[in-house]
Amino acid sequence: MWFLLSLLCVAAAIEKHSYPPQSYSADGVEHLHIEGVRGNLKLKSKPGKFFSIRVKHAQNPKSEDWHLLIERRKNVLHIEVFNVLSGIAWRKHLRQESWPEFDIEIEGPPRNLRLGWREGSIV
Repeated sequence: MWFLLSLLCVAAAIEKHSYPPQSYSADGVEHLHIEGVRGNLKLKSKPGKFFSIRVKHAQNPKSEDWHLLIERRKNVLHIEVFNVLSGIAWRKHLRQESWPEFDIEIEGPPRNLRLGWREGSIV
């Protein structure tokens, strides 16, 4: 019983920090490449010339080294979670309870998608 109560208290203590929406030109973008681990991903098709991206990041003591990279590489818009200290190998070495949590909402013109996501909802 105490264990369950303590888990509920920890879960309630995790806040999500919202970042202002960002706009990225859809001109020349042929597909999206999204790599995350935990969280909620929402993709909404909307005709237009821009992608609007909203991000919420879970704020807890283990989350301070995690970042979300959004950049254009030729004809691909990359959205990728990364850790400065662990580099590329973090996906192989971190235990599940240490996975970062990002909620990402993308609204824009339809494009092909390459997605890597382990836990959460995708809408």
